[in-house]
Amino acid sequence: MEEEIHLDGKDTRTRITIIDDDKPGQIAFKDQKAIKAVASEGKVDVEIIRKNGSDGTVYVDYETLQLDSSDHTATQGIDYQYAKGTLTFGPQEIT
Repeated sequence: MEEEIHLDGKDTRTRITIIDDDKPGQIAFKDQKAIKAVASEGKVDVEIIRKNGSDGTVYVDYETLQLDSSDHTATQGIDYQYAKGTLTFGPQEIT
């Protein structure tokens, strides 16, 4: 939203842009289209971000699940540990 303000005198004109940040935002993986974990490294860090708004508190439930039972799929209890929980983003918190 742009608003033009008129004042008398020299150098009294400016343009103000108001950014609407009154939205809770969207949750995404940071800078990654796919997350790949190498079993020999023992862990993988996954960064979750909040973008396009940061108003209010947002809760994100997560759970690790085995996709299928094929030979090329990580197996719970062998290749990864089961995890379930809730991430909380407070007001203005984005990572």
